[in-house]
Amino acid sequence: MDAWVIDAPEIKDINPLLDWTRKTGLDRELRHLKRIRRLQTSSETQITILLCASNTPIPPLPPNYSELAPYTLAVPARAALNMPHLALKNAVWPTVYAPLRPDPDEVRALEWDEARRTWVLECVRELVDGARRARVSGELPIAAFLPQMPGDTNADAVKALTHDTRTSESHPLRHAVINLVRLVGSLQSQSTASAEYFLTGRSLFLTHEPCIMCSMALVHSRVKEVYILIPMRRTGGAGGGEVNIVALPNVNHRYRIWRWHPRERVERELELGILALPDNVDS
Repeated sequence: MDAWVIDAPEIKDINPLLDWTRKTGLDRELRHLKRIRRLQTSSETQITILLCASNTPIPPLPPNYSELAPYTLAVPARAALNMPHLALKNAVWPTVYAPLRPDPDEVRALEWDEARRTWVLECVRELVDGARRARVSGELPIAAFLPQMPGDTNADAVKALTHDTRTSESHPLRHAVINLVRLVGSLQSQSTASAEYFLTGRSLFLTHEPCIMCSMALVHSRVKEVYILIPMRRTGGAGGGEVNIVALPNVNHRYRIWRWHPRERVERELELGILALPDNVDS
């Protein structure tokens, strides 16, 4: 990828230029890269400061530096995952070292028995089928599935599959999760064993990470755990991006989040674009 950079005339100019990037918000971009590169030549040290991605407009430079000319430079697109990668990337631009760590969910999932693995896979299949049907009908392919737990003999336990209906209903709040909570609430109001909270102790499967509104709705519904197939880096509210509602200090309920590590079924659906969404869509 390309990024805007600028050469600092002298060492004393580094801090004023870095302060300017902080005040203008440029320092929030490209956090996998370090802000300064020093290149030593035979006669001097060239100091270059990272500004932002090349497709981001650059704010006016401070008055004292208006004569400087930003220019574009190729930089690594991602952090370094191992030491050989770090050496290669640092040769282009100083890069953050972020080695892969075992995913706690993946480690815990190894402890599941065969019955639970089978149940999870069956739920994922039903969820993806629901999203496919939604797309065929002209809706966004976002689905939510509330299954019965393995071995649950409670006849009043609601099973529900919903999808996003913002397109057909022309209503901005008709997200799949909100539709499911409304449906379960309606069904439980007809039951003699309706609970105070709609999803207490239940497991929920989602094709896409819920937005902040839906993540909070799940807190209020007292869901036990949520299985998410696709993270939404820009709009998610469950930890796939910058926001994680259940990690906030003052929420009065927390649910466990399981993140899907794709296997053949979901990979095929993603390749076909069935579950694909623009990253600015909130789900």
